[in-house]
Amino acid sequence: MGAGIWSMHFIGMLAFIMPMAMGYSLAWTSSSLLVAIIASGFALFILREKDRPVRYLILGGILIGLGIATMHYMGMEGMTNYVNIRYLPGLFFLSIGIAIAASEAALWLALQSNQGSMNRQFYLKLLVHS
Repeated sequence: MGAGIWSMHFIGMLAFIMPMAMGYSLAWTSSSLLVAIIASGFALFILREKDRPVRYLILGGILIGLGIATMHYMGMEGMTNYVNIRYLPGLFFLSIGIAIAASEAALWLALQSNQGSMNRQFYLKLLVHS
């Protein structure tokens, strides 16, 4: 799962055409892959238990969101050999908040998609995969 998240992100970075030569640091890029795998492993660890306190899900979403944001910015750092990237603090923190919110939603949907009637499960799984 972590390799899939990372691959989707990195393919998007490769598809983005810049008006200058682009390259990637092997150390930063491979480290960002490792962070994605660890964050995904943590998500699967949280989802293994059937009954868990809500605070675990909240903490899990925060940690997974931070892991995804870390993966993203480590990947961006791997580009700094060729470009000078500057971040606006407001947008930087907003992107981290979005990663956390998306992680919370993904955990909730993953748990809810296996509960309730078959019809409810079907529509939640359809929502997750669309």
